[in-house]
Amino acid sequence: MGRSKSRLAWLGAWSAVLLLAAMFLGASGSASAAKPGRAPAASLGAKSGITIHAALARPAAPTVVLYDQYNNQANFDVTSQDFEPSNDPLDSFAADDFVVPGGQTWTIQQVDVDGEYNSGAGPAASFHAHFYANVGAELPGALIGDALASSYTGSNGDASITLSTPVTLGAGTYWVSVQARQDFTPFGQWLWQNRSVQSNASAAWQNPGGGFDVGCTTWGRKLTCIPSQVGPDQTFRLSGIIPPPPPSPPSPPPPVIRCVVPRVIGLRLRQARTRIRARHCSVGRIRRARSRRVGRVLAQSPRPGRRLARGSRVNLVVGRR
Repeated sequence: MGRSKSRLAWLGAWSAVLLLAAMFLGASGSASAAKPGRAPAASLGAKSGITIHAALARPAAPTVVLYDQYNNQANFDVTSQDFEPSNDPLDSFAADDFVVPGGQTWTIQQVDVDGEYNSGAGPAASFHAHFYANVGAELPGALIGDALASSYTGSNGDASITLSTPVTLGAGTYWVSVQARQDFTPFGQWLWQNRSVQSNASAAWQNPGGGFDVGCTTWGRKLTCIPSQVGPDQTFRLSGIIPPPPPSPPSPPPPVIRCVVPRVIGLRLRQARTRIRARHCSVGRIRRARSRRVGRVLAQSPRPGRRLARGSRVNLVVGRR
């Protein structure tokens, strides 16, 4: 009987050791990629500990949601963090693209992200939001907007980030990268929640310092850089304002209508009056002079072809018996 109890106790202790080892591998072994001997053992990403994250509150007017893919969480995260200087080789950037529709201009004031803390409880000191142009390979190109050390609200890694510098963008395709500014010691790591549904191009990733030993020291496709990742996109939402379109330019002033003096010599007086008024002039003084051309215009002043102010008078000499 004593021997059986001893055997059961030994099996129970061994099972506990195996369980602890499995827990350790599940938390860090699946995606850890720091170089041997390097501290900390930062993770490229891992399965989320929280299956469904609570949605952050939507912005209050006049701020509106500009772009929204804060949904379809993949329950898997990727590293995107600005570490302390001693761990700069581990600094990494995840990015995803979005489209500003034709005819619109957006001023982005807030970025919401779904994330979680790993190897520590956080919190992040702040967040960086970088905005890039799109290049032909459907990857981030030139940096066109930067909101460094932006404040945020939120908990458990989810963050509603108020941009330190709002970013205004016209119509087109762009990329946003969000990084936690967080020291690994003692706060651990921040991971950005992946999205199981792809919108536009799939997410991009880079590790300029090469500390994770996976290549991609410049922008590459996330799932190519880190094949163990699950989910093609990132979970985020952009909020801000859509400024009203600029006012239309004022209508050009109406053309100046002038009196262009017509030639009326030889016409009967009634015909002369009609023609003068049709040219935006007025009939001035009419003087009668003896002539065999009774009732016809013998002379006029000013001369034909003169351009005068609208309503200028044209004086006539008309024949009489």
